[in-house]
Formats: sequence, structure tokens, C-alpha cells
Amino acid sequence: MQRRAENQNVADSLHLELFLQQLPSHVQSILTSIYPLTAQKPADKILDISPIQYMLDLGHMRPSNSNYGFPLHLVPKNGSDDWRPVGDSRALNCQTKRVRYPIPSVLDFTSDLHGTLHGTIFMGKGLNLCKMQYSNEIKIQKY
Repeated sequence: MQRRAENQNVADSLHLELFLQQLPSHVQSILTSIYPLTAQKPADKILDISPIQYMLDLGHMRPSNSNYGFPLHLVPKNGSDDWRPVGDSRALNCQTKRVRYPIPSVLDFTSDLHGTLHGTIFMGKGLNLCKMQYSNEIKIQKY
């Protein structure tokens, strides 16, 4: 450990000379400078973030530091050069408790329907459980 600490104060040129002297004569050395590697995308692969900015401008999403937010990733679409925004909500699903709404039994709500009037338009739209007064039923049946 102490030898390593002493070597840190030695100039780089001296390290290089010592290294070359210790090599056998039949070994060829190729010296290169060492820089940290950085990955750069080619100019044609740089993402266009205008779809993200468009969703931000519309208010469909917003930046957040909340523990209950999830990241938005961009993945390439199959067969094209376009990108698709995908939300990864797996971590969020692990933190939240599932709310399960059981399907109500017919026997539970049929007593509420006794004596009520329903328009035919509501039967087709799934809103047949809304109670209404007789005067309003006539108005709705015209539509």
C-alpha cells in the first residue's frame, strides 16, 4: 500500500520509461491515451422530443418528484423510425393498494328499483339504474 502511495507522486513520463524498460524485446507496445468513454448517438438517432413537449403543453402529463409518479420511456415502434412513449408503472403498482369493486348482486339493488320509471333510451346506454321523476321521463323519451 505504501509503495502505491509513493508511486502516485512520480511523473507520468517516468512511469512510461520504466514500463518500456521492463518489457521483453520481442513485445511490441502500442501506447494510447486513456480518456473516459462517452456514448454519443449519431445525428440521425437523436430523439425528437416534440411529442413529449406536445403532451406537456396539453396538460396530459407534468413533471413530478412524487413517490407515486412513474417514468415515461421512449421505445422504438416496430417497423418504423418513430418512437412511442411508454409509462412504466410496475414500481407504482407495488406501492399502491389495489381497490377491488365487486360486481353488485342483482338482489342487492332490485329493491331500489321498485316503483321507478325508466326511459327506453337509458336501457340502451346502461344508465337504467338512474331514478327519475315522471315529468322528466317524458322529456327524455323524445330524444
